[in-house]
Amino acid sequence: KVFPPSSHYKIITWNVAGLRALVKIGYGGSELQQIIQEEAPDVLCLQETKLSNITDALTATTIVDYTYVESLSTAKLGYAGTRTYLRNGTFDMTKSVHFKGFDIVNTPTSVDSEGRVVTSFLVPTEAANARPITIINNYVPNSGMKLERLDYRVADYDKMMRQFLAEQVPMIEKKVYGDKATGSVIWLGDLNVAERNYDRFHTGDYKTMQKTCGFTPAERASFRQTLKATGMVDSFRHFFPNHRCAYTFYSRMFNQRSKGNGWRLDYFAVSSALMNSGRVAGTAILEKYKGSDHLPSVLYVKK
Repeated sequence: KVFPPSSHYKIITWNVAGLRALVKIGYGGSELQQIIQEEAPDVLCLQETKLSNITDALTATTIVDYTYVESLSTAKLGYAGTRTYLRNGTFDMTKSVHFKGFDIVNTPTSVDSEGRVVTSFLVPTEAANARPITIINNYVPNSGMKLERLDYRVADYDKMMRQFLAEQVPMIEKKVYGDKATGSVIWLGDLNVAERNYDRFHTGDYKTMQKTCGFTPAERASFRQTLKATGMVDSFRHFFPNHRCAYTFYSRMFNQRSKGNGWRLDYFAVSSALMNSGRVAGTAILEKYKGSDHLPSVLYVKK
């Protein structure tokens, strides 16, 4: 279904598994330029950019007619990282506000040394004739092949995100948007969890599958707890509650994409206020782009 750009925000999320590599992959230029030219998103959120420092970031992929904000990993070079591209003319960059990390009240980067979250409180231009919207671009930590980061992921990281969504984001929204604040929040990105049994391909026995990062009972329960505690809604499952084999990630090991063996790890979780407003128009997985082991996904929201 086609949603007119004059009346709908078009928001894309994509774990690019290295931004520099993506720039070299596409045909007739970079695949990043390709998705910009063909999809023309208002917002493009990238995860796992793997850019090492400010100089590196400045020389990587400046796109005409777009401004970007990002968070780089300082804990480990060439690791994690998030970047959000914003279409010029859609948002007022002098009034919009951006934060890195979770503690946006005091010290923004204190608990996000891996560059995993960038939050944008977006004020539209007068010409755009639109309502404000908040985008949380997030790359949730992988629990590890041996589940060595599982405790950190569930007990620490997920707890921080829960508190961030429930307490700090609404407070800043009111300060930035004033009486135009509507609680229109989108938490998106590679959230590194297959929430339902059919959000991943099945192999071996179910008990063994539950020992795999992204599919452990602890991760799935924690994600559900976050959705419930913060009033967020998995937009894909809102529109397609029982759709199977809708995957956004295919491991490059053993050529899993050609076998159809994938996972749904990438999400648009939207606030109940936004979903109940009727503004969330649709979502889809963009299967044609093959520059990463993840596929981009798109969300349409009425302006």
